Amino acid sequence: MNIAVLGAGVMGRLTERVAAESGIGVAGVVEPLEGGRLENLGQKTHVVIDFSHPDNTDALCGFCAERGVKAVIGCTGHSAEQKERIRKLAESCGVVMSANFSYGLNVLLSLAGQAAALLGDDFDTELCETHHRRKTDAPSGTALALLEVLKGVGGKEAVFDRRGRGQRRENEIGVSVLRGGGVCGRHAVMFLGEAETLTLCHTALDRSVFARGALTAAQWLCDGDKKGFFTMSDVLKGGER
Repeated sequence: MNIAVLGAGVMGRLTERVAAESGIGVAGVVEPLEGGRLENLGQKTHVVIDFSHPDNTDALCGFCAERGVKAVIGCTGHSAEQKERIRKLAESCGVVMSANFSYGLNVLLSLAGQAAALLGDDFDTELCETHHRRKTDAPSGTALALLEVLKGVGGKEAVFDRRGRGQRRENEIGVSVLRGGGVCGRHAVMFLGEAETLTLCHTALDRSVFARGALTAAQWLCDGDKKGFFTMSDVLKGGER
């Protein structure tokens, strides 16, 4: 399998390094902000791993559709139109798209939904995420993915700022964002009852877990030449890491 990496930021370069260490061919790392173009890649590419920005969606989808290349997409913040174009691409080429490629975090997504359903309205729900000082989006894409799971279970309302709201309402999910230091990522879902609390928490200790997860997703797509739109949960259900 040969991959190309879209985006030469921290995650893009880390994915390149982890791939090389794992014996995976790297056709190149393309940085659109510096004038790089996927079309300039000479070596055969089987999968593009995108850790860049939603603004590159058209270029990514165009390249993959033209050459029959699969895509693993790890950036977040896509518009509805961009998401639709990605789903269209998936029909012919195969796409894995996830806000987070960590194995543990994807297990947390599943456990959070199960806990919310089992505990019901007797427990209040709070979500807190922590990242390094340089992270630009808030809340994180992973926190928003967790929020969608929690809202889907109880039909609750997300509250990002409680100033002036007074007493906590029963249908709220409070979302807190912390930024500082070099924290790779920490996401905690808290269920608070009258006499007990339950906290489900995932902490990424090294960014390499995201790169390894993305490479696992790429290999999974290539095995059996899968077509369709998938998430990291689908990859994990496939079993092999």
